Amino acid sequence: MSNRKYGVLRGRVVATAEERRDPKSPHYQIMIVADGEPWRVAVNVKSTATDGGPDRAIVLYRIVEDFHNPIVEILKNFPDGFSPVASGPDKGGLDYIRGNLFNPRDMRLLPPDLPGDGNDLNDLLDAHVEQAKSDPNAVAFSFGIPWGPENKPDKTFRFKPNRGIHDIHMNQGNPRDGGHAGDNGVWQDGGLLLWFPDADRWVAVFLAFQSQSWHTDDRTGQQIDGETGAEPPRFGEEGERLPVDEQTHPAVEVIATRVKEARNRHPAVLLLNASDEDVDLANWSLAGRDDSRLSLEGSVAVGDTVVVEVPDTFFDKRGGNVTLLDAETLKVSAMTYPALSRARPGWNR
Repeated sequence: MSNRKYGVLRGRVVATAEERRDPKSPHYQIMIVADGEPWRVAVNVKSTATDGGPDRAIVLYRIVEDFHNPIVEILKNFPDGFSPVASGPDKGGLDYIRGNLFNPRDMRLLPPDLPGDGNDLNDLLDAHVEQAKSDPNAVAFSFGIPWGPENKPDKTFRFKPNRGIHDIHMNQGNPRDGGHAGDNGVWQDGGLLLWFPDADRWVAVFLAFQSQSWHTDDRTGQQIDGETGAEPPRFGEEGERLPVDEQTHPAVEVIATRVKEARNRHPAVLLLNASDEDVDLANWSLAGRDDSRLSLEGSVAVGDTVVVEVPDTFFDKRGGNVTLLDAETLKVSAMTYPALSRARPGWNR
């Protein structure tokens, strides 16, 4: 596991800058004032990858304009400034695979610089960050690796001393033979979350490189081979999304949770076989709070659902995630479930 100083910076957006003339490693730059100190947040809008052609350098992105996840209640309690975040669930860190922050199949590719307005990655980021800059109550949470302070002016915003946050992207699953294998770790992914307290609305920005694996070791974050349908879509040589019949789809999906007992029906997880053949669930499992595992058995027929009853301690009363793992312990599907106080008596989707 990486031993880099991962954490989150909480502060106010005061300025932005784009690096459209940088053909190699452009960033969308954000100046944040946190606890009275200026910081620069450097957000990658393009990879330095050269293998497989120029389109391999386009980054995967997902912007969630109304983000809901138990992590936001943890973040509200972080103070202004930079806070180191320990590895593990419920600490306030991001993990694109284990945290079920979004569905990777919703990720898209978008170049950083295209003619016109509102049609490239810089434009999309800028629209949300500028909204946060214009709202005096908005708060930015930047996840990544800090640098500085350095006794020299910042290269973009010229404040001194120079300090900031980088690696605002997925930080696991990097190729073992690449230059970033040493950055791999779990619960240390980068990202940008914007909180608009007046409406209690959150906007989340998640970024990843095409070279990264979406199955990783639970301890080291090193890549694991395999495909289950819990990965981003497949794209062609020119960055176009391939047709649906050329994509990998999960054989079984988590479609609902019953968090609280109702009419003598115990807490449970509802699974759907969405494939075109029966699925043997032997050696599959459900992962719940504190990474507790519940072994599965039997099979589920094509198009059928199966109700898996779970112990009363399986769900976290504060809300959390349930993850379906196959016989190789690779993630197949996941769902975020609500806090007990917000859950309905029946199925929650």
